[in-house]
Amino acid sequence: ASPRTSKTRRITLWTVGILLCALGLLRVVIGFLLSPQALVDRIEAQMNARVEIGSAEISLFRLPCLIRLHDVRIGERDEASNNAEKLANRPAMERTLLSAKAMKLEGSPWALLSRKLDVADLVIDEAGADIRVRESGTINITKLFKQPAIVAGKPNPKKKFEAIVGDPAAGAGMASEEEPPVSIDEVPFAASVKSMVFNGARINAVLKKKGTLIDISGLRFELSDLDIDPNNLAAHNSGKVRIAGNVRVSMPEKDLEYAHMAILGEGSIRPFDPVTKALNPLVQAKLTLQDPSEITFLPSLAKINDRLEALKRVGINIGDKLGTSIQFADQTSVDIEYRDGVLRTLTPLLAKAQKIDVEMEP
Repeated sequence: ASPRTSKTRRITLWTVGILLCALGLLRVVIGFLLSPQALVDRIEAQMNARVEIGSAEISLFRLPCLIRLHDVRIGERDEASNNAEKLANRPAMERTLLSAKAMKLEGSPWALLSRKLDVADLVIDEAGADIRVRESGTINITKLFKQPAIVAGKPNPKKKFEAIVGDPAAGAGMASEEEPPVSIDEVPFAASVKSMVFNGARINAVLKKKGTLIDISGLRFELSDLDIDPNNLAAHNSGKVRIAGNVRVSMPEKDLEYAHMAILGEGSIRPFDPVTKALNPLVQAKLTLQDPSEITFLPSLAKINDRLEALKRVGINIGDKLGTSIQFADQTSVDIEYRDGVLRTLTPLLAKAQKIDVEMEP
């Protein structure tokens, strides 16, 4: 070979070697930056929560990029998360509020450089949520998505401390239970999510006023075409939703079941209020009740039965008891709206009691 050819070959080999070393170094650096510890540190710097991640895998050298997380748990913030302690040195999490067995994310991490979250596909398996609904309608997990007061042992300059007026239990700079909702101003980037799916999720929600438990199991929740831009909520603040699962409403303290239903639903969502910019979802959807779905105890029918029994005792008999349950025919549909923390029906919901037909007006 000529000297010129040998020199060109050496330059090519050196170039390829340098590129391979650079890619190997890049992979090591990215692996460190996306290790469970590094991910937890970054998430806890943005969320008022304690976070645990069992393991993480990443594939950046493909399009779209792929990230897998396993055994994700989120709970109330504590000293360990305030001080960014190493995961191996932390005490056990006292109470898990949100969890997932596995998460798979496909998207473009490079979009974050232009302050945009671009997700092609997000799948969350065996998710769980432990929710408490206060009398005011606010829920306990809202505070998890606020800015933390302390990050890595130091006051967070991004956190706005406000004295709680009229709350003697809250000191200066302390947050009361009734925190304001998350604002779009606290969302650091625009978001575009093509598809997000929760598989086999379970939600336990307790209404604190009466101790009513709403248990949703076997939940499949799909959010698609989500488009949010903090700078233009009027045009970018929408998504589509689909839901399927089993709902049971009960009062455990009295060993009483109010209802059990198998539901399917499809509709639209507007996550943020465009006027106040607060996280205040507006959901409009059509729900379909599948067999078996029934209200197993309705207080109003129970009261009617008590009156009939009282009349019978004084010699007035106008018929048998009506029963206390209401059955829904298979594939019964109703239009619903969730607005300002209140669920409403927009069309009549037809059902059948033991002796009478019942129409529940919106």
